Amino acid sequence: MAKFRCLRSGNIVEFTQAVDIDSMVGHEGYERVIEDGEAVVVVQEPVQVLPLVVKPRGRPAKNKQ
Repeated sequence: MAKFRCLRSGNIVEFTQAVDIDSMVGHEGYERVIEDGEAVVVVQEPVQVLPLVVKPRGRPAKNKQ
C-alpha cells in the first residue's frame, strides 16, 4: 500500500495495486506520503523547472504605407 497527497487540494489517496502505485509515482500533481509510526514523512520528487517564455505584450503595430 502507498499513500499519495495531492499538491493542489492536499487530499490523501491510498493505492494497493502495483500498477496504480507505479502510475502515481510519475504523476507530477501528487507526492508520496510515508507513515513512520505516528509521524508522517512527505517524500518530494525533484521537480523539473521549465524556462520562462516571455512574449511581447499587446497588439502588433500597424504597417503604415
